[in-house]
Amino acid sequence: MTTPPDPVTAAADHLNAMGNPVRLAILCALRDGPLTVGQLQSAAGQAQALISSHLKRLRNAGLVRADRSDDDARIIFYSLSDSRIVTILDALGL
Repeated sequence: MTTPPDPVTAAADHLNAMGNPVRLAILCALRDGPLTVGQLQSAAGQAQALISSHLKRLRNAGLVRADRSDDDARIIFYSLSDSRIVTILDALGL
């Protein structure tokens, strides 16, 4: 059984995950609601492979979650995992 990280370590991991312009752009785009990879690609102006890579990092840090569409299981919607992320983005002036 693994021990959960202490709050300072967890916060540092979250900030590290946010510390990239593309990932910040993704988080900003998600502040208004769930989006697909294609929609995030348009919002961030980056290639799909790059968006997918950054989404993986954000998911691993627990900042973003992925949910399959009820209508089409092939479509995945990404959203912020915690509303406090918006507070952080606001504090950064984003």
